[in-house]
Amino acid sequence: MINNKKVKLFIPILLMLFVVFNLNDNDSPNQSNTIESPYDSNKEVLNQNKTLEMLYKSKTSGVFVTFKAKVINILSDDNDGSRHQRLILEHNNMTVLLAHNIDVADRVPVKKNDTITVNGQYEWNDKGGVVHWTHKKDNNPYGWVMYNNKKYH
Repeated sequence: MINNKKVKLFIPILLMLFVVFNLNDNDSPNQSNTIESPYDSNKEVLNQNKTLEMLYKSKTSGVFVTFKAKVINILSDDNDGSRHQRLILEHNNMTVLLAHNIDVADRVPVKKNDTITVNGQYEWNDKGGVVHWTHKKDNNPYGWVMYNNKKYH
């Protein structure tokens, strides 16, 4: 026979486990989406593109994303405060500004029309958004830029 007190104790534990394991679903638009390597599978990177589009449409900021994009313009560096390499990226008919801190990480030697994979924090704006934190920072989550099989962080 099942002891009712034990059952009552295990139900909340089971519910918490269910919630914790389901928070790892990459289709959620408001969760931090990171993957260790962009080359785990093309399907994962494509799913990240959908997440970035959802963040833009919902005007959400502060979420880490990973996505592949084409460099469509190389802007001058932003030299106010920490220096940032600035690139306009395009993916899925959407543009986003990449602000890559070159005081902390190496400059990414890209050319116009090159394809890169980016992992960084997305901040919404009406032009498509900005991705930054593509570098190591203490023990905080950090991002990177992958170009020609080299990680810049």
